[in-house]
Amino acid sequence: MRTRPNDLRRRRRRLRRGEAGFTLIEAMLASFVFVVGALGLLGLMYNSAAGLTTATNISSATTVARTKLEELTARPYDHADLTTGTTHVEGAKNLGPSGLAFDPQGNATGAYNSNDGWFARSWDVTEVVAGSFKTIVVRVRWYDKVAKRDRFVTLAGGKSIQ
Repeated sequence: MRTRPNDLRRRRRRLRRGEAGFTLIEAMLASFVFVVGALGLLGLMYNSAAGLTTATNISSATTVARTKLEELTARPYDHADLTTGTTHVEGAKNLGPSGLAFDPQGNATGAYNSNDGWFARSWDVTEVVAGSFKTIVVRVRWYDKVAKRDRFVTLAGGKSIQ
């Protein structure tokens, strides 16, 4: 019995049809792998956004501290803001990233711990060499909503009598 060429072609087509495509199990497994990968990327995006927020706050707090330090070093040696032995506090009003109060009237935008993202600034002055050199330490703190804790930036500078 001889097989005809048409019979061979039909037999090949039937074999190919059975092997073509994916089974339901393979499709479900591929979907599961895709979902796990997508969830991993979602977590990565969340952490990236949280890190960006923290970095922005650190940069803004450093600007607020640097502005105050420059302001204090420009004042005369015997100015009231450079009195030694006291901690000078500006925490009564929340400071925005520019170092100014949030609203034009200078009113607080809310309490420091109200999670509003604003800064409280203070500074200490220590006389290192009696009558000729003072150390100024400016500290800025804020509540980090991402880490759910207080954060601080501290800058130090000096003022000599001229």
